[in-house]
Amino acid sequence: SMTKQAPPISIHRPTIDVSPALEFARSIASRPTTHIKLLQQKLTFLLAMAAFLRPSDLARIPFDSCSITEDGCLSFSVVAPKETRKKRRIIKPFKVHPHASDVELCPVECFKALRDHPGLVSRLPGSKLFVKSHIIQQPLSSSTISTWLHRNFIALCTSEPNVSIRSLASSRALDLGVSRDHIVTLGNWASSSTFENHYQRNQMAQVDFTSTVLSDPLDQFYDAQDNFSLD
Repeated sequence: SMTKQAPPISIHRPTIDVSPALEFARSIASRPTTHIKLLQQKLTFLLAMAAFLRPSDLARIPFDSCSITEDGCLSFSVVAPKETRKKRRIIKPFKVHPHASDVELCPVECFKALRDHPGLVSRLPGSKLFVKSHIIQQPLSSSTISTWLHRNFIALCTSEPNVSIRSLASSRALDLGVSRDHIVTLGNWASSSTFENHYQRNQMAQVDFTSTVLSDPLDQFYDAQDNFSLD
């Protein structure tokens, strides 16, 4: 077949350092005095990273679904995301925790600043979380949110084309020790193979298999016995 005759492609996508994007997000103060557009750009990035959300998911969050829970988390829903259940559209709930140590990278604090912004007090009932800063009666489109994420955050970290925020966030979570099962559940992927084939960036082993596989535990056992003496 033509596919078999095509040249081989690498399945490894190198890890991307997201530090520049984090620094840019941190530079935008989570305060109601910050410009609406900047606050929204920051919150789209923080929520996309913390909950593996697509731009289309972010555009489908009703403002009325957002609340701060008793334990200080941000609760919200995505209405009619890409995923379906038995071919029916769904409402998917999310719960995002506050940042344990960095207030400027905390999605909960950023949401509070946007919620309390004086320029948004006249929100209409039923409005989306993300709206046009100069026409707040109109929701932001997913294409605008996608442009923000790529131009203002992803482009700071890599020149590689077509990098998704879900790929960056989920791969970073895996690198930092979050279990693959938890990642697959939050990302709502059908299986771990979907994550591995389409989103995971670092396919090469991060574990030192050499020292484990090429060690001889029997030799180590006998060495210990040789050194043992009752004298």
